[in-house]
Amino acid sequence: KAALLDVFNNHILPDPDILPEDRPELLIALQYEAATLLYKTKGTKFRRLDSAECIGRGIILAKSLTAQLFESNMALSQGSLVALYVLSQTKRWVDGCGGNSDVLLLSDHNRSVVRISTEEVQTLEKHFDEFNEYARPLLLAKADRDTSDATFKELMRQFGIEMLGLRGKFFADFQEYYRRLCEVAGIPYSPISTEPSESDSSQSQKP
Repeated sequence: KAALLDVFNNHILPDPDILPEDRPELLIALQYEAATLLYKTKGTKFRRLDSAECIGRGIILAKSLTAQLFESNMALSQGSLVALYVLSQTKRWVDGCGGNSDVLLLSDHNRSVVRISTEEVQTLEKHFDEFNEYARPLLLAKADRDTSDATFKELMRQFGIEMLGLRGKFFADFQEYYRRLCEVAGIPYSPISTEPSESDSSQSQKP
């Protein structure tokens, strides 16, 4: 409370360029022995939150996406993906939002803090962009009465292949990914050898 009052009285209130409606908001997560709790501040107001919250530019888009995707019983890992997706879409479509992002995950278990680095965030942002590109034709075809069943089934098949390809980037077991890709594509599965061939070995031994 003392820190918030100090910032407000000495840095925000005296600044003539900061109008009351433009006073900055903060989301603050505090870790206690029993739980991690989320709070929101604006000016000198400080209140505890019981659900997801967004602040800053693009709040209308961010709250809309959060309402569609977030559920209170989600695992922390899933909630982090929702947060990353909301953040990526807001940075893409709202003027004034952008730049690099780091994400911190605060857990109730052992009071741990996990950082998702800028590089990891950028990888997932690219992943989300690719997913949206693949999903667009299917989204439109589903509601288009002029799209035949045969065409829609082919779009679904192609979408399944594209999703496996996209998800394959996150698979540790490439063989399992390749088997599922062959299954969806309707082609025979033959395991891919990861061992070097004799010709490869002989080439690698040449000076």
